[in-house]
Amino acid sequence: MLHKALLAMMVTIAPPGQSAHSVVPEPSCGADPAKPACDLTPPPRWSPFFKSYVRRETKEEALRRYLLIAQVIEKTAVAMTTPSKRADGTEEIAPWPWAASELGQALVTIANHESGFRRDVHSGVGPSALGDCVYWDLRGRRVSLEHARALGNVARTSCRSMCLMQINTGGLDKERFGYKGSEMVGLDEASTERCFAAGARAFAEARGRCAATRTHDWFARSVTSYGTGALCEKDAAWTAARVSTFDRIGKITADMLPKEARVLFGAAPVESPER
Repeated sequence: MLHKALLAMMVTIAPPGQSAHSVVPEPSCGADPAKPACDLTPPPRWSPFFKSYVRRETKEEALRRYLLIAQVIEKTAVAMTTPSKRADGTEEIAPWPWAASELGQALVTIANHESGFRRDVHSGVGPSALGDCVYWDLRGRRVSLEHARALGNVARTSCRSMCLMQINTGGLDKERFGYKGSEMVGLDEASTERCFAAGARAFAEARGRCAATRTHDWFARSVTSYGTGALCEKDAAWTAARVSTFDRIGKITADMLPKEARVLFGAAPVESPER
């Protein structure tokens, strides 16, 4: 099935369980920021964003989360390539009138470059979970992210991009493709589906603008438009990195899944993680 190939692509380009940003809350460690009430190795750290002690996501936990993402991408790709019926019984062209596998490969590529499939971006919780943010210092002056981190005590406002696909909604309370930004973030299946449904729509629109007919550079032009929101002309470095990933994962098949990922199939269903 397509999701197995997509999962193989994901674990190849973003090995699970290695991101310092993919953390899991540990309620058993208590709510005292000064001292954890647990004995974990390595020691957990207090997160003001989660309001809990957190530890790094394990490889197994990440794999199960990756599987959920791969299944959602497959579902999204199939839905986008399925024609719908009009009220008069005639058939309406599918939003993505090309191959579902091609769209799935594109969504994996984009999500990898936009978020690295990180758990904090997936959940929408964390100091770097949202994208395209504006930072201000204590005097109300706009500063860079690096300067904001150095200052420490700053306010972050106007974060515009959400979820693994970094959809630019304009904010958590703003809407795009029928979903608010807050509805696109979350580790549950429904939120993940909304994220990729919006991402697929945005990419289909980008391809319609820039490469409605198949050309050798259709992906390069489409992914550039996805990232800029309008422009089709390719950026040498920015676009090339995504094209390289797209071409690389196109050679990955389901039978290339590592052993630890294969055991997920036929086992217990993926657990519904916390929001």
